[in-house]
Amino acid sequence: MTGADRPRVALLTGGSTPERDIALAGATQVAPALRALDWRCEPAAVDGFEDAKLAAIAEYRSQVATFGGMDRLAAFVRRGHAATGGEPIWRA
Repeated sequence: MTGADRPRVALLTGGSTPERDIALAGATQVAPALRALDWRCEPAAVDGFEDAKLAAIAEYRSQVATFGGMDRLAAFVRRGHAATGGEPIWRA
């Protein structure tokens, strides 16, 4: 890592350690290759699993509050599932 990269590492990870620097360097090498792939979104059925997913989301209380509460977030998730035909899964 160059000195110019260090402030960014500290900002993204909360500090710079050899392990974090290596992980970030690896990510910067992989990201261009991932962008070059032909990505497509395929919906996965949520029949019978939507309530379990929403229960899991509800455990992230601080994030749920940020999105306006569980009722609002559940409505958002359900609208998304209805619009896409399920849970969007990205594949290359």
